[in-house]
Amino acid sequence: MTDGRVRIPEVDPLFGSGIRMTAGWAQHDGAGADLGFWTLLWRLPRLMRLSFGLAWHAGHWLLPIAVTTKLLAGAATGAVLLATNAALEHLLAGTPTLERLMDAVPVLLAVAAGGVARSVLSSVGDAANGRLAPRIDRAATVKLLERAVRVELVIIRTRSSAT
Repeated sequence: MTDGRVRIPEVDPLFGSGIRMTAGWAQHDGAGADLGFWTLLWRLPRLMRLSFGLAWHAGHWLLPIAVTTKLLAGAATGAVLLATNAALEHLLAGTPTLERLMDAVPVLLAVAAGGVARSVLSSVGDAANGRLAPRIDRAATVKLLERAVRVELVIIRTRSSAT
């Protein structure tokens, strides 16, 4: 239609009617779906800086605890996997004997200790993350509301100065 009216798309049996908002504020609806890999890769450092900035502002003592314990838990997981590989290699190298099993006890104890360490580190990291996540959400919401209020104030000032 060329008479200036908005054209309503046909009904899509899979996704519904397909009606989309055409107001100016909705012009970027779905823009995130059009991102390519390189565009996303280009924006990633800025998004990471923004995310870490919010997290640091929300809990500057919780963030290092959460990050450090998660990294240490990952390192402990790698160490446990290597120790498990060494234990299985030792146990399965030949015919099973009591002597071979007794030789593998220290490695098996190291596997158990590493598993306990990984679990403790992961639990501490989860606890720190559990306390940090609501604070980050609150900080992001406050920042969003502050910016929305700033926009509203600019509109009010613009309208009042125009009259």
